[in-house]
Amino acid sequence: MWFRFLNSTQFSMRIPPKLDERIKEYADHDRITKSKVMSDVVNHDLAFSSHLTLSYYF
Repeated sequence: MWFRFLNSTQFSMRIPPKLDERIKEYADHDRITKSKVMSDVVNHDLAFSSHLTLSYYF
């Protein structure tokens, strides 16, 4: 499945250790990568947002 990301953009971010552990546990439970978890979270959030506003994200 990694080949689906060949045409994707990479970014990085810093997250608290406890959040990283929660993401890892979720990924391990569902047998997916942490990157897939984060991609799904962003896609889900954007699907329910009519538009991006900086005040919402910061």
